[in-house]
Amino acid sequence: MLICPQRKFIFFKPLKCAGTSVEHALYSTAGPDALCTGSASGDGEIEYDSRNNHLLDNGQEANRFVQHTPPCLFYSRVGGMGLYDKYSNITIVRNPWDALVSFYWWCVRKEGAPEEWLIKPDDSSDDMAQKFETVITMPSVYSKDPIAHEIGLGSSVSSAFIFFHTLNNLFVDSRIDHYLRFESLERDFIDLCKRLEIDDVKLLRYKVSQRKLGIGYRVYYNSWMRNIVAEKFSSYIEKFSYRF
Repeated sequence: MLICPQRKFIFFKPLKCAGTSVEHALYSTAGPDALCTGSASGDGEIEYDSRNNHLLDNGQEANRFVQHTPPCLFYSRVGGMGLYDKYSNITIVRNPWDALVSFYWWCVRKEGAPEEWLIKPDDSSDDMAQKFETVITMPSVYSKDPIAHEIGLGSSVSSAFIFFHTLNNLFVDSRIDHYLRFESLERDFIDLCKRLEIDDVKLLRYKVSQRKLGIGYRVYYNSWMRNIVAEKFSSYIEKFSYRF
């Protein structure tokens, strides 16, 4: 998440929508007063540092916000102070079937998944779909993820899919007044920069090496997984006219 008082905008970063690329580009122009949660790769390597996001809580250093704080949690935390009434609220959307495939690759890389869960180029389409479903729906506990606690999943058994759809649906919010689309990101980012009066900013690409196979997302899905994504993202899909 990035808050820029200089240009009066807040950028909210969902999962697997190129948010790191957009946030870092905006961060480079945001000025010393901006608050940014920073970003790390799946291997823990710092991609860019946080800024003005630390505070002391009972003598212990803590973060004000986490990377994927959605609008509802942000505004509930800042309350009715009115500091951000005139700020633009910006986020990104992406076809959820496609985004979930990227989250699969994030999960298997971050968790060091067993070899039998990794999708390989010579797998049959049935094997690919089975491995994908196994990883995405496997019971998991997100007790070490701070955003999971904020959305009510930190102390319960869930799954990668439950975590993903619970969080990413929160970024479609009535307070958002500017959505970028992953599918037309470069063009939308240029338009956003014009709107924010930002010049000569390059949109670098982050985390693109995690998705190991250059095949379309549809191959990963059996009919059940396809339908459960359609069900859990139904409002999202309808609002942005996404199709499988």
